[in-house]
Amino acid sequence: MNNHISISVRELQTEIWYKRHELGISNFDPVDLFDPRIAAKVLGWDLEEVPSIPDWPPNKRMRIAGMVDPQRKLISISQEIDSPIRRFTAAHEIGHIILHKPQHLLRERPIKGPRKSIQDVKEREADSFAALFLMPERLVKKRLEATFGVKLPIIINDDIAFWLDPNDAENLLREGLYSMGPKFALAKCSTDFSGIPIVPIHKQFKVSIEAMANRIDELGLIRG
Repeated sequence: MNNHISISVRELQTEIWYKRHELGISNFDPVDLFDPRIAAKVLGWDLEEVPSIPDWPPNKRMRIAGMVDPQRKLISISQEIDSPIRRFTAAHEIGHIILHKPQHLLRERPIKGPRKSIQDVKEREADSFAALFLMPERLVKKRLEATFGVKLPIIINDDIAFWLDPNDAENLLREGLYSMGPKFALAKCSTDFSGIPIVPIHKQFKVSIEAMANRIDELGLIRG
């Protein structure tokens, strides 16, 4: 992770924190405080959700989820996209604004979470910014421990594998540390270790299963 991205995220989160009363926020969940809409307001931009954004290029029908208009200081996010993807795409756009200071119109396809295979450096940086902003390390660790009643990192064994996927625990155990399977299972798990229903961790952070699984992997929170 590039250090300048981490610093930029931290500076934005700190500014939001100190301006929370000015923004009319008193009682809050940190997940709600570190929200793209609030970030845009702090930066002096508007963020709006619109029914749709025209495909671009028009003749290729490439679905567009987000658009940045630097001249109007406006971020537009398409309501045609599922809410967790809208949230990550919007945070990705905030990343572009802070890290790259775009001068021309930007259009973005739907982004579920960090894309490991993407070659464009600026796109990777904006993905990283969004992940750090929406899923801060300390908060992710705190929520995982509180939600599941376990200590981190979670070590995969027979009991943990059965908890995460009782229908296919052997396969999950066989996949091992370097597979994304255990991370996806933890991101969407809907019970704690004792079997009590909980809100899955990806829903707590209002992101996709893919985004949370990648963050869990990046932080090394589940091990073989």
